[in-house]
Amino acid sequence: MHDKNAPVWMDQRERLLNALYRSIPEVPALVSFLKVACAVFDSSRASFLIGMPFDGHNRPQGFHDSEPYTDLVEAFAQPEFFATLPRDDVSRHTMPSAGPLSGSQTLILPVADEAGRTATIVLLRGADDPAFDADAVNLLKSLIEPMKRCLGIYHHFVGLERRSQVFGAALETSNIAVLLVDYEGTVLLSNAVADDLLARGDGLRLHHGKLRAHSPGETTRLMDQVRANAAEQSARSDWSKFSPLAVYRDEQFLPLTVIVRPGPAFYPLKEPLRRTAMLIIRDPGRQALISAPTLGQLFGLSPAEAALASELAAGASLDEASASLGISRNTVRSQLQSIFQKTGTNRQVELVRVLLSSAAIAS
Repeated sequence: MHDKNAPVWMDQRERLLNALYRSIPEVPALVSFLKVACAVFDSSRASFLIGMPFDGHNRPQGFHDSEPYTDLVEAFAQPEFFATLPRDDVSRHTMPSAGPLSGSQTLILPVADEAGRTATIVLLRGADDPAFDADAVNLLKSLIEPMKRCLGIYHHFVGLERRSQVFGAALETSNIAVLLVDYEGTVLLSNAVADDLLARGDGLRLHHGKLRAHSPGETTRLMDQVRANAAEQSARSDWSKFSPLAVYRDEQFLPLTVIVRPGPAFYPLKEPLRRTAMLIIRDPGRQALISAPTLGQLFGLSPAEAALASELAAGASLDEASASLGISRNTVRSQLQSIFQKTGTNRQVELVRVLLSSAAIAS
């Protein structure tokens, strides 16, 4: 029910709060909120700075702007200016005539939450525009506590995105395909390696969004394991539960090797929103190429030794490596003994295993 005694600016507060919370998970974050803020405050620009002014950074750690310009970053990359601003309060300023946005009027609100995380909202109007009035100041002040709450949500989303990128890069540079599918085989999530595998249709493919093998029989075997593991999905992760599966292909002697596991843990829910299974897929026929310079740095090999190790890791025999590198078999054997010593191995099979399981595969 509308409070007749409430200030006029309170009518706009709800609009700003809805836009603020809704815009945090967007990509890019906060831009839709800043566009609403421009409309509500009749501003030409609005910016949201993460990490300034109280933590000593010369530039904001995160910068979100209603317009795709960087001049405001330059204008406010001044820790000494921010150090003078009152925390958790609104202040008005005029931009210096010598810098970017010369003469612009600003309304600035810096906040810091209990964890010490900081953010600043900056609203701008032109030098000839009307000044920000008391209603604008009070409306911006009313966002102090919501801004602090949003800082925690914002950093949580940033952490999740960083975690996703780190683990995604580790999987993709290792040539491991990962799929998350539901009880019926509908693909819900996939990494780039899996997307490439499905696009090639080499053993596995998509049919109307559902995972299929190259034959009805193979598809039945696959889906039996998917359903069995989806049924085992639990509130806590249990990595001891998995089903190994070889998915055979028409034109390849080696099958795809697939590990089917229950979907991710769904705690604190009592039941998952949708039962799922994870598929971790490797193609034995697509070995990662390991560069000679990388092997040289990892194991302290000379350039010649590293070149030989790279050939062996790619599956070459000693004779094939000798021909490829243009060196004699005696030279190959001499270099191989040195490689054994530097990698702590004694046999060629053991050496190849060490090379393929090393971090070099990610290069």
